[in-house]
Amino acid sequence: MKRTLLVALVLVFTISLFAYAQDDGGYRIPNPVERPEVITMKGLDGDEPGWFTDLYFTAEELEQIRAMNLRIAYEMPNQSEFSEAVLRGLQDACDILNIKIVGLAYCENDPALQKINMENFAALGVDFIISQAQEVDMAAATYDALKEAGIKLVFQANVPTGYKAGVDYVAVAATDYHQYGILAADALAEAIGYEGKVAIIYLASVNQVSNTRDRAFVNRIKTAYPNIQLVEEAGIEAPPDTSAVASALLTRHPDLDGLHVTFAEPATEALEVVRSLGKKNLKMSTVDFNSMVALDMIQDGNICAIIVDRPYLLGHMMATMVGYGALGKELESSTYMGPIVSVSPENIEEEWLAGFGQELPRELKRALERR
Repeated sequence: MKRTLLVALVLVFTISLFAYAQDDGGYRIPNPVERPEVITMKGLDGDEPGWFTDLYFTAEELEQIRAMNLRIAYEMPNQSEFSEAVLRGLQDACDILNIKIVGLAYCENDPALQKINMENFAALGVDFIISQAQEVDMAAATYDALKEAGIKLVFQANVPTGYKAGVDYVAVAATDYHQYGILAADALAEAIGYEGKVAIIYLASVNQVSNTRDRAFVNRIKTAYPNIQLVEEAGIEAPPDTSAVASALLTRHPDLDGLHVTFAEPATEALEVVRSLGKKNLKMSTVDFNSMVALDMIQDGNICAIIVDRPYLLGHMMATMVGYGALGKELESSTYMGPIVSVSPENIEEEWLAGFGQELPRELKRALERR
């Protein structure tokens, strides 16, 4: 039997807290933020990246898209609160653009499962597929058949090696992944007093997003903090590997001062190990929100820093890219980016709303009130 994770779209989506329409009847992505002066990462085609506020539709273009009755499928890279927020933004934007999401799946960063999901999507007769390519050096074998079938592609963060925007895919929604690693390293260094021993649990499989963020963290620690020793870089292939890797790492380095974990889901696994060993003074940093790491940070636990982008915004960006592809409207860049923020208890309410498109969960609000 094929392992398939297509799920029914009988979902309840949170009512959006943002306004989308322009005064002239057109459409722009909500909650605009100015482009930063410096973006350290190039677009995925090696070009200058665009900023999400560059994407828009006039009133006439909006009506043209709505009249097309487009059908799309979306594959989430994993089951997480981050992916749910991307989906929430995608759905809200699709409602505005009259685009129907007819296929939904997740692949847990598994390229074999991704291939099955793409085959299932193709069978639905969709106009566009949105996904994050896994194991990018091998991913073209999965996506070439979709192109041959006339299905247009929009990517979240990763694209297959060798693919070019405007030829093989419409565009990719991303963020400046170098900055994630830099901000995480800076925050962890500050939390341990700029001296001591740190380690990283990184994603060993080929995933440009995590690989770039992880390398940036390592490079920042090694080049900016001479009194901090990076004692080990321990790899995982997928989040379920984390508990065993973290346990072994902490056994080898019982005097560790700081630990960075590649993203929130494995960080949650590592946090459980750290707690079980009673390491209350070990400081941890990670990337992306989930409720557990956020609660730990609010309660002044082990998590000292969470570096986030705005997944709700990514969903809007990708829906807008579908519209561009359907219209044949020219894009100036292969890659469009949104903001990255270092989260603290002081700004978590604002960033959760901007990032997830919904209010901070009640449990986290109560924890903030008790600080």
